[in-house]
Amino acid sequence: MPRVDTVVECPVHDSFRVQQAAGLFDVPLADRASERFTVDLPDLDEDWRIGLIVGPSGSGKTTVARRAYGDQLFESADWPADRAVVDAFAPLGVRDTVGLLTAVGFSSPPSWIKPYRVLSRGEQFRCDLARALAMAGGNSAGQQPRANSQLVVFDEFTSVVDRNVARVCSAAVAKAIRGGRVNKRFVAVTCHYDVARAG
Repeated sequence: MPRVDTVVECPVHDSFRVQQAAGLFDVPLADRASERFTVDLPDLDEDWRIGLIVGPSGSGKTTVARRAYGDQLFESADWPADRAVVDAFAPLGVRDTVGLLTAVGFSSPPSWIKPYRVLSRGEQFRCDLARALAMAGGNSAGQQPRANSQLVVFDEFTSVVDRNVARVCSAAVAKAIRGGRVNKRFVAVTCHYDVARAG
């Protein structure tokens, strides 16, 4: 089991207001603020498909995910302003695109033909999730994922959707991955514990 042990630091800029705020709450001041995160994670050579990094806001989830998985951490992609959502998944075929959109709980053909910018935040979240799955490795069902090649790590998972949509989306993604319809490994990074019960 690999261990992530990382320290993050930033300078503390001394000012009257900083000293005042620190004094109000007895916060010791130094030249730099630092925090250490130590976490044991399953090895990528082990047999697992879905992972979850969960904890309260500011607890180091993104830092741990970035340290453990590097460029596998999905960063929001640019969406064309004047094209339909389905156009942004090329070179995937339309059937594969529809399969991914459905797999993340976004089953709305009228919304698929709209530009990303006009969709609701919840619809945009599901489009981003489908795009993250599309951009990682191969898509052939039935093949076992190999190490990092088909790993998707998604930060702020379900943060912008209501909790009912979050649970439905989590269950849909888990079903698609466990059932082999989406041939990926998936790690959700979130402060919401309810998605663990849904998936």
